[in-house]
Amino acid sequence: MVKKKKCKRIKRKKLVKTLRLKNQAIAVTRLIPWIRIGKNYAWMASLAVGKSRRQINDWLMRKTKRKRVQKLDNNLTGLGGNSGHAIALRQLYAWLEVIPPGDMVMFYCESAEAERQMVIWKKWINRHHPNLLYSIDEETKSFYIYKPHDIE
Repeated sequence: MVKKKKCKRIKRKKLVKTLRLKNQAIAVTRLIPWIRIGKNYAWMASLAVGKSRRQINDWLMRKTKRKRVQKLDNNLTGLGGNSGHAIALRQLYAWLEVIPPGDMVMFYCESAEAERQMVIWKKWINRHHPNLLYSIDEETKSFYIYKPHDIE
């Protein structure tokens, strides 16, 4: 009789991390399984910093006719300054440990000053995580971070 190998089921569910910043602003980072590519997934990462949970939820759901969403769209960092970017990238790096090998994480620079945000994130990744496998699309202002399969 042949014994079956126990295989660990890979769970791909939405991951959300919420933090309160020093000036009572709320920072929300979110990771969602977005597109299936063969047996792997492309995950969408996003960051929002605002003064209320409702403002952030409206922005994440893209309810663009609301004034709260327009205020976040016209702002680079929200109320928390550049600390929001550092929080998001640290959280993204922690989530790379959780997602299965072969998957990819992508995030777009969606702020009012997308070029400036892209420069900040590019410098952060090069300085703090130089061995990270990633590519940059300058045209769409987006980053793609790959988690390679384990080599045995």
